[in-house]
Amino acid sequence: CNINNGVIGGLNGNPEAYAEFTYYAASDCDVELVLRHSENASGDSKFTDYIDITIQNGDGAAESVASDATLHGRNNWNGYYDNTLGTFRLKAGINKVRFTIKWIDSSKADKWQSVGVNMEWLKFIVK
Repeated sequence: CNINNGVIGGLNGNPEAYAEFTYYAASDCDVELVLRHSENASGDSKFTDYIDITIQNGDGAAESVASDATLHGRNNWNGYYDNTLGTFRLKAGINKVRFTIKWIDSSKADKWQSVGVNMEWLKFIVK
């Protein structure tokens, strides 16, 4: 991975690479996660088909979470958009949200072993 002009990049074609964001919650709460990221080269697909979302809660327990969000694939690395990933439960304390690039079957995305995006920011909206 690399950070260039505030953007996390170098994730495409880099399976098991990850970006992690930390959020301190004063108490247990539900948050809507909105990730601003680039489009990718694979065509529209389900976000979690290519990128795993793991939340490690304030109590130390970690779980992989599902999202029905779409990963837009228009092969435009400069085409950033806000992607609402869903609402998730956080526990009081330090919570970590990790996005890990998955290994995929090469038939799903031409010649790539994995598909990633450039990430600009993650917004936590307390519900």
